[in-house]
Amino acid sequence: MLRKEMNEIIIKELGDFFKQYGYNLKKNFDTIDFNKKLNNGYNSIGTSSSNYYNLHYLRYGYGKRINQIEDIMMQLQDYFGSDIFLLQKDTDTYGFWEEVRNYPTERKLEVVTDRESLMRNLEVIKRHTVENAFPMFEQLEDIHWVDNLVNGEGDNFWINDQDKPILFGRFDVRRIVIAKLVKKPEQYKRLIEKLMVLEEDKLAELKQQEQYKDLTLEELFIPRVIVKIEEIC
Repeated sequence: MLRKEMNEIIIKELGDFFKQYGYNLKKNFDTIDFNKKLNNGYNSIGTSSSNYYNLHYLRYGYGKRINQIEDIMMQLQDYFGSDIFLLQKDTDTYGFWEEVRNYPTERKLEVVTDRESLMRNLEVIKRHTVENAFPMFEQLEDIHWVDNLVNGEGDNFWINDQDKPILFGRFDVRRIVIAKLVKKPEQYKRLIEKLMVLEEDKLAELKQQEQYKDLTLEELFIPRVIVKIEEIC
């Protein structure tokens, strides 16, 4: 099966299926996406395929954009520079993939060798999306829920998003933006104090190197981001 033929089947089968849920095709250079526009952003279902010695591999994942968050992120990018943030007008706020652990239903795909194996994979994507991704989209719509997940207490205070069920991209910055949008002033202040402890540890480690011996806490990136966020919102 040629990759072109496989992509045509993907577009037809998934396009017809997801259209009933309000998702429309958005074909990019190397991905086939199905997007649903919302009042404050969009949900995205993305697929991609690749060839390897006459075998085909199909992958899929999900993205969600919250404009309220990304508007602030773009202002930060304007100030600090695009080489730090790498944001575009359609950058996702959150991403989550088929590899995420602890989903209640099967989500893994098999190698595509023929039309039948491709169709089995597409059924997995359909089922996994409806049963797991759609509920996750709903949860991610609630910024308070996300804040409690990543800026809470105990295991809900994330150091980073590595090996977590949701990826943020510039997690260190987005978590602060999210907190500033939803937390009460005293709660926000306590979070910043916790983050600054982490920054102090980072500074102490950096100062062990000769080139950073005169570095101050205020010069670190995250303390500067915190100050700028305070100016924006």
